[in-house]
Amino acid sequence: MAASLPPKLRFLTWNVNGLETALRIKPQRQPDRQKDVCKELEEADVAFLQETHIKRGNEDVMREFPEWLQFYTTLDKAERGVAILIKKTISFEYIHHRQDDDGFIVLHCKLEHQPYTLVSLYHHQTDEAILGRLSEYLQNNATGMMVIGGNFNAVFSPFIDKKEPTINQSHSVLLNRLKLFMRSLQLVDVWRWQHNFMRFYTYYRRESTSRIDFFFVPEECLWRVQSCKIEDVPANDHLPVSLELNNAAVSSGDPPTDFPTKYTFTNCDVRCTIEDITTAIKSLQVSDTPRQDKIPASVYKTFATDGRILQYLQILYSRILDGSIMNNFNDSIQRQIQRQIQRQDECQNFHFFNVDYVILATILARHLEEKLESLLRSHRKPNYNTRIAMIYYFPEVPESVEMSLLEHAFESASLSPEFQALEKILRRSPSYGASQSYLLCQGCPLTPLLHSLLLRYVTERSVGCTTLVTLKFMPTSTLSTWLFLRIVL
Repeated sequence: MAASLPPKLRFLTWNVNGLETALRIKPQRQPDRQKDVCKELEEADVAFLQETHIKRGNEDVMREFPEWLQFYTTLDKAERGVAILIKKTISFEYIHHRQDDDGFIVLHCKLEHQPYTLVSLYHHQTDEAILGRLSEYLQNNATGMMVIGGNFNAVFSPFIDKKEPTINQSHSVLLNRLKLFMRSLQLVDVWRWQHNFMRFYTYYRRESTSRIDFFFVPEECLWRVQSCKIEDVPANDHLPVSLELNNAAVSSGDPPTDFPTKYTFTNCDVRCTIEDITTAIKSLQVSDTPRQDKIPASVYKTFATDGRILQYLQILYSRILDGSIMNNFNDSIQRQIQRQIQRQDECQNFHFFNVDYVILATILARHLEEKLESLLRSHRKPNYNTRIAMIYYFPEVPESVEMSLLEHAFESASLSPEFQALEKILRRSPSYGASQSYLLCQGCPLTPLLHSLLLRYVTERSVGCTTLVTLKFMPTSTLSTWLFLRIVL
């Protein structure tokens, strides 16, 4: 008889700022703010710890966690250090792990009989290449449900992720690296996705109060998220972040043993490069995400090495753009997921697309994002000493958009040629003949970018002074869409 699965698993990520020090009672120092690490870990099934400061030859501190399986890094000096702890009360199967003493540990395992890739990371401000190394490793080795937790020392926005909205150049450098990392694996900042524009911070110091500790999961795996919270517990620096995931098994059927050709092609001009396709395939999450055609991402990763999948996708992309193929290409499976928005539960339809659609939509999304970033760089930079920060957002995330509005938004951003490609890939609403609208599906790689583009267009029309406006987009890897409008006085 198969073992029964728990309804959820609870993860915790926490920068403890020295594990040995954190475990030591200091009654003379602000007793109401002293962290109790062991107590806070009691309700977690998996814990990611950062800044453990475990020195080689001084691992005795880990004896304080006898009820946990332990994977951790050690250094010659008592600095940095990360750990992953697995509670012994849950079913665990070790596969293998990799650690980078400079700041991360990756654990491949099964939790309650389901495959996971777990990552605990500490991104120091001086680290220039660690996220690149981690991204390359995960693109080639991550399987199952990928969960990344850690301290990244960067804020996504100085206006809602910092108590004092100051512009920190070092954070800007770190953020650029973080955005590339998220884009390379199609990751989502889970807490922000669940809480939209809520202001809450994970790091408390006099000179800096900010949100720099995150949980990331791949966009296609958001349907597993039950909750994500910043735990307001006694601590004198970092607060822990918790994440609850649905651990239900999903079967997409037996994968094919040979490369499945769904369409027959003759030679034609191609509209995307091999590099575009390869990059998109590497970013795919190899998980149990359900697909309508029952072809998992692992098939595309496997057959990409012999070139057949690359040629297939090149020609498919071209035929879609010239209108030759419309047959079930962008069909999807829908599932209702529950997300918490500012402490209120809401159910939304999440779409699971076939892998070929995800790849080609990702290529177009990245092309559009590059064009938009180029457009923003061409705008005059505002005077940050005299700026006014305003936030514009949709009261409710729209599920569809009228074709005319979307077309005007693309025209205003000088993206008319790209709109012609977009309308071939987006799904039309069931009542398309009457309303001429397209669906903005949660789960489509294009949706976050289109939300940002529409916000930009609506904001410019409302303000009416676009020559004085600089628009800044948040990473489009997140499903929560927001936009900051800075006006030079």
